[in-house]
Amino acid sequence: MTHNFYDPQLFKKVVPANTMTAFGAVEHAGIGEGPTVVALHGALGGWDQGLIFVQTIGQPGYRYIAMSRPGYLGTPLSSGKSSEQQSDLFASLLDTLHVHTTTYPLEDLSVPVLVVHGTEDRLVRFEANAKMYEARVPDVELVSIDGGEHEAMFTHRNTVRPKVIEFMQHHFGA
Repeated sequence: MTHNFYDPQLFKKVVPANTMTAFGAVEHAGIGEGPTVVALHGALGGWDQGLIFVQTIGQPGYRYIAMSRPGYLGTPLSSGKSSEQQSDLFASLLDTLHVHTTTYPLEDLSVPVLVVHGTEDRLVRFEANAKMYEARVPDVELVSIDGGEHEAMFTHRNTVRPKVIEFMQHHFGA
């Protein structure tokens, strides 16, 4: 089914799937066609929030896969309690969906990575985290949002969205 990417009620119209992987069940939803982009955020744990995230900073022309983290919506907590278990779960889902994936450690990533980070984030400290990605990930682009807090992608959408679109067009076309 084709969906209107800009529909503010999109998350209510998309029907999620529940897929059994080698590491457990995962609820997820997908929209669009093109290069695959995974929508996942630690605090916004459901696939529905992932789609809102995609609509906030993305654009049509990509295949977006939004996943529910363990304990959110239809993904049972037993599918992955630790960060490592959740990473394995999501990698397994992408394998099951036949999406090319890359493995840890960060230094071995072979895909372009965009990190958007507010300089005033009190939950995930900028200096300790954003700079770590710059040091460890080979093909990383850091977009620092001056004065941005943890919700910078929403509060600074007019700054973030063009950077995300430029990054995706540069690396993935569409």
